[in-house]
Amino acid sequence: MGEGIPLILANNPIQIILMQFHLLDDRPELANHRAGSRAVITMQSLLHDLSTRELSESLVEDINQDITQLNQQEGSPRALFNAYAKVKNRWFQRLLKEHKLVTKGYYRNLWMSLGMVAFGLPLGSALGASLGNMAFLGTGLPIGMVIGMAFGAGQDKKAEKEGRVLNLTHSS
Repeated sequence: MGEGIPLILANNPIQIILMQFHLLDDRPELANHRAGSRAVITMQSLLHDLSTRELSESLVEDINQDITQLNQQEGSPRALFNAYAKVKNRWFQRLLKEHKLVTKGYYRNLWMSLGMVAFGLPLGSALGASLGNMAFLGTGLPIGMVIGMAFGAGQDKKAEKEGRVLNLTHSS
């Protein structure tokens, strides 16, 4: 393990705690595994972004514990990729829950499907029932998708203004 990425947590103006993230070890076995090498790069980018943010001590400790476990993990490139993906998703869930941090386009993607269900299906059902042909049920789906994406994009802009957007996409 290397030195680490420094993180400053300020609990109050007087007390400043210097925390560090451990570094992910180089994994030569993932160099030829496209998804695996991308997962390592994504996690390194995420750690770099998180090192500039104010995070809870327990989260930093848990991330460091996960990094230690990932560095000790052995197995096939596919098994390593799965381990990295599982840890990355756990970090994203916790960052959203505890610190309201989201990835780029998070709300747009979330509301796209919700718009189809919440607005599109009822709209398509109403259209199909009024025209007497339920084949028009599918017409409401793209309308709901656009409504949901517009609402989600507005929430993404709000999150960006508040500085809650991580500098990467979740699918990275």
